[in-house]
Amino acid sequence: MFETDFKENHEPLTYLTKYTRNILNQMESSYQIHFNGNSVYAISYYIFQRINCNWTVEDVELKKIIINLEEQVKDSFPNSFNYVKRILQLCKPKMDIDIQPMDIIILTLHLSKNEWNKKAGIPKAIIVAHGYATASSIADVVNTFLKKDLFESFDMPINISPREIADEILDYSKKNDISNGLIILADMGSLKDIYQYFPSQIKAPIVIMNNVTTPLAIAVGEQIQKKLSLKKQVEQSLKQTKMDYKIIYPDVHKDKVIITTCLTGIGTATKISSLIERSLPSSISLKVLPYDFAALKDKGQVKTLSSMYDCLGIIGTDNPKMEKLPYISLENLISGEGINTLCSWVSNYFNQKDLIEFNDNIIRNFSLEKVMNVVTILDTDKVVKEVDVFLKRVQEIGDYHLTNAKKLAIYIHVSCLIERLVRNSPIKHYEGYSELEKCQKDKLNKIKLAFSVIESDYSVKVPKPEVAYVYDLIFRKTDNSTKDEDF
Repeated sequence: MFETDFKENHEPLTYLTKYTRNILNQMESSYQIHFNGNSVYAISYYIFQRINCNWTVEDVELKKIIINLEEQVKDSFPNSFNYVKRILQLCKPKMDIDIQPMDIIILTLHLSKNEWNKKAGIPKAIIVAHGYATASSIADVVNTFLKKDLFESFDMPINISPREIADEILDYSKKNDISNGLIILADMGSLKDIYQYFPSQIKAPIVIMNNVTTPLAIAVGEQIQKKLSLKKQVEQSLKQTKMDYKIIYPDVHKDKVIITTCLTGIGTATKISSLIERSLPSSISLKVLPYDFAALKDKGQVKTLSSMYDCLGIIGTDNPKMEKLPYISLENLISGEGINTLCSWVSNYFNQKDLIEFNDNIIRNFSLEKVMNVVTILDTDKVVKEVDVFLKRVQEIGDYHLTNAKKLAIYIHVSCLIERLVRNSPIKHYEGYSELEKCQKDKLNKIKLAFSVIESDYSVKVPKPEVAYVYDLIFRKTDNSTKDEDF
């Protein structure tokens, strides 16, 4: 980004880089996102150069242009815009710079180019205890024991009122993403009812557990790391310790959400959700949540999901067949067939202008090329050519005719498959594979044979579970089972 004499500026630049890295780590923890490693150096170098130059604009017309540009950038990249503002606010106390609109504009445009992505969400957790360092001590021990900073601590004076404690928690909720839930471990039973002081602005489920101890905090932290449903996290923790708890779900207002999912894991679902979020108008607060396909088959998790959110529908690579929830396949969204259906889901919550903008953004963001660029880090052109060869071979060898919708689904799936194999993290399990192999051994062998070019070009081996999932895509055995007539 800048030409800098590294030797001459080594010490201040090293300090600035270290400080910026700490800020981004703090942001990742608070907002459950992940920044590209290059972001640390890009932001550090930018701030280093800004310390020595003045960006103050005196010209009135130029000021108007910059303000207008800032609004356009904010509307186009709302998430990146807010993250940049927070980063600069955290940097300001240590850096001798006066933050200008152009700083926000430049860094927002930089971060918007895939410099961050959303993590699969987990609840936030805090420990609230009276005393000089009671909560801090428990949190420090637990975070060290679990080797991850899962708990924030709130040390409270003995004479503090429940309302004042609630105010502290509300301030925390404004600075951290608690959309996936908030777990509060308190030291006294009287604090179990502090939720009554929370205003209606909090639209997330809250778990309050009293009589906090180090073993309880460790048990809760272990369940958080397992990414179970909120209710299961509490139940599993209570098996180890006797504790009262209360879960408060928002009963008046539930956030509207669209769920994204993928048959083979959370990775593609997260990337689909990112594309949909980029398509939303800036004035819309609709949430897009990635979910593991198997989790959507769990009645307990589905019940918790329904309690927390008003689910409008599901978008993914396969239909989990959740009761009363409509589904759009990713290939139908790419082909354009599913766009009208998607717009109908949100039509009651968008005004006409926002609906038109959303429709246009979906058309632009869900072209095959855009989706391929998002779901894989590999050379997209090469991957497309490899999938082209695979499609041709699988149809020739098996004497199959694939519809355009199935071809689109295979483009996305096989692209992700190639990346998994290159990263040496293939899918290792397919439920019911032995029965499937007995019934469909010939078809599985033909699909495996069609992969030979990909295996040769990337020096990988396609394992049996991966072949089975491709079989499902071609023949639509979405329940991973076979029937007697298949023999």
